Amino acid sequence: MKKVRVFMIVSVVLILMSTITFAILYHQPDLEYQTIHGDVSALQNIKVNMKINTQRYENSSHASLTFEKGNMHTNIDKKSNIKMMKDLSFDDSVSVYIDYKNAKANSEWKKQDKYKNRTVSQADMVYTIFLPTGLAVYNNQNYHPMNITINPELTMYSNDDYEIIEELYDESTNSIYRLQDLHDQDNIYAYSNNNTNLIVQDQDDYYFVPYRDAYTKGTSHIYRIYIKDEKAYYEELASLPEHQKELKLYTYNHKLYMIVKKQGDYYFQKYDEKGNFLKEVKLSDKRINYIFIHNHIISIMDEDNCYIVDMDTMKILDQCSLEMVEKSDNNKNVSFRYEDILYKDNTFYFVAKIYGYLEETNVSYTNMEIIAIKGNKELYRGLMKLESKTDSQVYTNYSYVDVSANLE
Repeated sequence: MKKVRVFMIVSVVLILMSTITFAILYHQPDLEYQTIHGDVSALQNIKVNMKINTQRYENSSHASLTFEKGNMHTNIDKKSNIKMMKDLSFDDSVSVYIDYKNAKANSEWKKQDKYKNRTVSQADMVYTIFLPTGLAVYNNQNYHPMNITINPELTMYSNDDYEIIEELYDESTNSIYRLQDLHDQDNIYAYSNNNTNLIVQDQDDYYFVPYRDAYTKGTSHIYRIYIKDEKAYYEELASLPEHQKELKLYTYNHKLYMIVKKQGDYYFQKYDEKGNFLKEVKLSDKRINYIFIHNHIISIMDEDNCYIVDMDTMKILDQCSLEMVEKSDNNKNVSFRYEDILYKDNTFYFVAKIYGYLEETNVSYTNMEIIAIKGNKELYRGLMKLESKTDSQVYTNYSYVDVSANLE
């Protein structure tokens, strides 16, 4: 009997633990949507798709909230066909790796434990681009993707703030290059960073622009990468001015567009498919934070304003102060992250993720706001809240909740 009782107690404990775990991992938060200001009919010409990802550990669940013609529809499902916005300035199916050659040393090699290092004054940059296009062959665990190597006229230099450290391990023939902060000896990092290099796909071709910063100098170009007879080739197009810094690259209607910074100001530029400069429009002197594209309209946001640019005419159609958008009862504990912007019928439609913190309950949360603004007047503001109404209070900490949205 004693063994039976022990078995029953253990079984009950296991069942309770399983039930609690299931609730934590799979519980769906209730949706509470409320109009803060204006009439929901202001959304009648657009469609707002939302996805709520209530993720703990490796499990997630989804809910979608759709506005269409002023009516609200909700759907809760384990799966969602709503795709998150991706940064169109970089094709994440392509890998870009930076190598160096012709390094000029300004110190002797210093022997360490399993490697040696030295400082160099400059090194030429070589880019190898691995493409998803074509045949990828696996042979004895060796992966042979299609790739192309580009040698631009770019050189990385040491300066007064950072110096280049070259490391060579005993069993390797290839050096590793890092940047050492001369003002903070504990700050050393690898220079290579894939997603800072700009590459986009237009039909069967790729367009690539090497990223330039304070450590690089030289003449850069727009490169067209194309496939012929299952091999990759590249064509060097028109050169880019040395005094500008290319930040984002886009394609639309077989034209190339770039966000660049020059002489302290940000510009939106247009090029043809041969890399020839066509036109540019000056935006502001504030850092660009968000960019969204819908058809031929691009929304560009700096720290203070949202600019609407027609990509065909390269004219600024409208602009909106973000001070109007980022309203909150408690601004000091709230931050905004924009999910999408749509400009339609002379109206700005924003969906923004709101990260908040309640001091009185020591709880963080994630909500979503929908805002419509026309002629510097707020037409509508709605709030989607995530609520947990279960007795177990599973979602007392909303930092596990993520929300994404897009506009049509």
